[in-house]
Amino acid sequence: MNSAAAITRPDRAIAGMLAVLRVMVERFIAAFGAPAALAAGGAVYGKTRERVLRFLHDMECVVRRLLLLRAALFPAPPARASAPPRQYGARRIKEGDAQSLFGPGDDPALWRVSFRMATPPEPQWIMSASLGGFRAHEDQYDLGHRTEGGANADANRGCALIWVDDPRPLAERFEALRRIIDDPDHYAARLAQRLYAWRGRDERRQLFLYALGAAAPFANEAGLSDAELQPYAEARPMAQALTPVFSATLAPPEAPPKAGTIRAGP
Repeated sequence: MNSAAAITRPDRAIAGMLAVLRVMVERFIAAFGAPAALAAGGAVYGKTRERVLRFLHDMECVVRRLLLLRAALFPAPPARASAPPRQYGARRIKEGDAQSLFGPGDDPALWRVSFRMATPPEPQWIMSASLGGFRAHEDQYDLGHRTEGGANADANRGCALIWVDDPRPLAERFEALRRIIDDPDHYAARLAQRLYAWRGRDERRQLFLYALGAAAPFANEAGLSDAELQPYAEARPMAQALTPVFSATLAPPEAPPKAGTIRAGP
């Protein structure tokens, strides 16, 4: 699909992805329950947990692409005066009962949940002559999907450790997705504001945009047909054609030459 054709049907792709997400939500609830039921249903482990994680990952992939495409359709906000330094409140406590940490267990609407669109890490160059080159294929950036393994990863995020069979983190991820699906424009507007008012080097924004537009593995745990997934596939070239409005190029970072090679001229 060329760029001219890619930008002609974004509204259709957005509506199609919302329809796909609503089907995925219905099938998730049929298989595992609504957020409150999932959180209260006891340990989730083994093959069931693997299915839940694949299901959530698929929904998160569609939501990221939906938000990026919708955010690119918002006009640039007017320039604002520099804001005063932000005053941070007390850090969230890390110990205590579940309700004080996460909100009432029987009312997902009161949970404190978030959907992560993390900035990918800077490229890590491997300078060894035998292993030279970029650490991964440029079309497969890791978006920092929330995973459950590794105490170090949890500590680095500042999160309290959880039991590997705890259903609450899964229920929170699902609740965050449901809120976005119910009001996608609100969250897309926040993403657009973040991208237009990017604080930091433009190279970081480039990496962020390129990662959001990169191909992502899709397990299709919901069993959607190719026709149902077509809007999700169409959204990627549309988003890539539209995201230059954020004043960042989408060319992938160029890997340095391997040892002993000579870069070609322009």
